Formats: sequence, structure tokens, C-alpha cells
Amino acid sequence: DVERARLSRYARALARAFEKQGDEPSAGATWRRCLELDPGDELAMEALAQHAERVGDAASLGGVFDQYAGRVSPAEKERAAPLRLKAARAHAAAGARDRAIASLKAALEADPASVAARVELADIYASAPETAMLAAEEHLALLRTEPLRSESYRALVKLYAANAQPDRAFVAAAVAVGLKVAGPEEQALHAANAPKLPTELPEALAPEQLDLLQHPGDRGVTRELLAAVAPELAKVFPVDLTGKANRVKGDNPVKRVCDQLAKLLGADEYQLYAAMGDPRLVTAEQLEPPALVIGGEVPKHYAPREQRFLFARALARMRLRTVAFARMQPVDLASLIAALVRLKEPTFSRFGQADAGVDQRLAKHASKKARAAIDEHASKFMRGPVPDFEALLRAMRMSAERLGALACGDPAMALGLVLAEGAAGTPTHERPEVTELAAFLLGDEHAAMRARLKIGLAA
Repeated sequence: DVERARLSRYARALARAFEKQGDEPSAGATWRRCLELDPGDELAMEALAQHAERVGDAASLGGVFDQYAGRVSPAEKERAAPLRLKAARAHAAAGARDRAIASLKAALEADPASVAARVELADIYASAPETAMLAAEEHLALLRTEPLRSESYRALVKLYAANAQPDRAFVAAAVAVGLKVAGPEEQALHAANAPKLPTELPEALAPEQLDLLQHPGDRGVTRELLAAVAPELAKVFPVDLTGKANRVKGDNPVKRVCDQLAKLLGADEYQLYAAMGDPRLVTAEQLEPPALVIGGEVPKHYAPREQRFLFARALARMRLRTVAFARMQPVDLASLIAALVRLKEPTFSRFGQADAGVDQRLAKHASKKARAAIDEHASKFMRGPVPDFEALLRAMRMSAERLGALACGDPAMALGLVLAEGAAGTPTHERPEVTELAAFLLGDEHAAMRARLKIGLAA
């Protein structure tokens, strides 16, 4: 080891001397000898990389940067990402496509948030037909972190169109239009193809199809606990529409559309009401059976597919039994869940604000079947962590909006409506209800469901 160290010091000095003389071939060979003597010699790695850059030796340069990155400790793995990125660029310049891909993957392992590495990986994948869909996956990953990245929407439209997936190209363009980041090409594609969408709704979604569309956060023991008492909530939290809405009887165009959507979603029996206040209101109310309340100007103000989204979103709340939670704040939901658990364990007080009136109404109106289910799920619930009540409410909303967007058929219209409902001045990228819906619309599950139900563009 002492002799190796002495030789390494000598080789370094010799390499520097060759550099001063301008003898690049000898300098490069000597720096390589330094690395043979000490593979972890970072000074030699850096010097050899500088040499390779000076002489334009891209093939050697990529290997040096990969070797250099491989010496970075796991505790400092972020340092490896820019080195792997440099290696990938050198490999690409040398025509070593596979090595460039490997270096870019390693860069993303070191720093999954590296936009530059993901963009360059997508570009390399897009350069060959056999990896074009891998390029699409990278652009979808970019949009999960930068949902307004217009370059990725443009790339997705081109990739899908070139690979005979016209509906996915349309959806990508439509999402960009809905988020107001579409360029002229995406706007033109959407405008040309939106009128070609099928107008007929499929008969009904199967239960397993509904499950696939439900938001991941809208599942689990907490939701099962809430579902157990959902039928009784109309009595626990009574709603009086007197003076607010009138029951609609008989047949009319709006009722026919709503009936079709209710059949599609597998919604239970519902009642249709005409709102007396807000003329553009569309909402669901927790009556028995649930009420769909629609303002008188809705058919005139909203386009047919926008109406589909609004009606289907409200009906989806009925199907998923989340109508009662639509206007709740996180503290309200926490208090209701705590009250349900107290039916099983009266001393429960981990969270929520106790309300003797709610406790009494739950105890009075919960059926034997509901009490048995509550007991089962409350026991599981008490063994788990305290849920994120705000996230659960958002997930319930997202489930309904996913179903509404599917029924609508045009992502631009669905996203446009959700975007318009937010507080003025809030940036789009800070609105998870918008960005998460956009990510779902771009995803494989939505694409597969559109194809299965034949509600998208034909291939």
C-alpha cells in the first residue's frame, strides 16, 4: 500500500507535467494510470474528465463520470445525480444510447426530482419507436411534479398520435386545454375531435369498474366505518328543502339525462328538485332518498357535456354514499367519526368535539345492521393511526369528480368547471383537487375505462 501510494503521487505529478507541456495523449494515459493505482482518487477522476472534455473524447468522459458518481457515498447520493447526468450526455454524444439511458436512470435513482434527467431520458426514449411509450411515462412523471408543464403535454400528444392512440392524444390535449396551458396544436386537436366523441352513454358501470375509479384515499377502514352509517345520516343530519327547492315530478329533458347517468353510476333511487335560489346550482342533498337539486338556468348556461359532469358528480356522491360529507369541514368529520366509535367504545376521546345531540341521534337511528358493522369497523379503527380528515374529505370529492369526468367524456370541460369553482387568486398548481384530477385523466386507468366503455375516440 505504501508503494502504491508513492507510485500514485508520482503519476499525478507526471500527469500535471504532461498537461503543462500540452501533451494530452500522455496526460490522459497517466491520469488513467492514477486511477488504476487508486480507483477512488477523486482528483484523478476530475482531471481525467477535464482531459476528456478538452480532447472531445466523449466515450471516455462518460465512463469517468459514471466511475466518479459510483464513488459517492449513499448518504450524499444527491451529489451523484449531476455526475450521472454529465455521463449520460457524454454517452449520448458518443452514440452509446443504452449507456446514456443507464446513466440517466441512475441519476433519477440518486435524485428522483431531477427534471433535467427525466426530460433527457424522455427525449432518448422518444428517439426510437420501440421505447416511445416509455417516453410517455417519463412525461407523465414530469406532470405529476409540474402539472402545468406545457412541453410535456405537447410531447404526449405527439407520442400518442404517432403510436395509434388517438383517444389518449385527445385526452392529453384536452387536459392541457382545461388547465389553460395548451399551445395552438393542442387547442386545434381538441377543437377538431371533441365533436367526434360518442354521445351515447353506456348502460352501467360494473361494481369492479366503480372500485377502480374510486380515489385511493377514499378507501380503508375509516371509509368503511362511515359507509356503515351512511343510510341513517339523513335522519342524523336532517335537511329541509322547504322554501329552497321544489320537487320535480314527471318527465323532462333534464330528468332523462339524470336517469341515464344514475343508471350508468349505479346510483340508488333519487329525487329531482328545482332550486329556488341559485339558478346555476347543481348539488346533492342528504334526504331519503337523496335529492339532486338543479337550478333553472343550468340547461341554458352549461353545455351538454358540462351538465353531464355536474349531474354525474352529484349522483356519484349518492352512489358512493358521501353526500352528507360534501359540506363538512375536517373538524366536523372528525367529530362524526369519534361519535361513531363511541357507539362501540363510550370513553373514546382521541379527537373530535363531542356533541351529545349527534351521539343521541346516532344511537337512536342506527339500525341493528349498521350497529353491527360499526362495531366491527370501530374495533379496527381504534387499532390504527388517526386519519388525515382533510385528505379524506378531498379523496371523497376526487372520487365523485373522477366519475363525473368519465361521464362527461371531455376532460377540458370537466377540468374547466373544477378550475372555475376555486377561490380567486389561488394558483392552479396549488389546488390539489385540480392537479390530482388532471393526473387521473392522463393515467392508464382512465384510458382503459374510456376504451372499455367506448366513450372515447375510436382507434
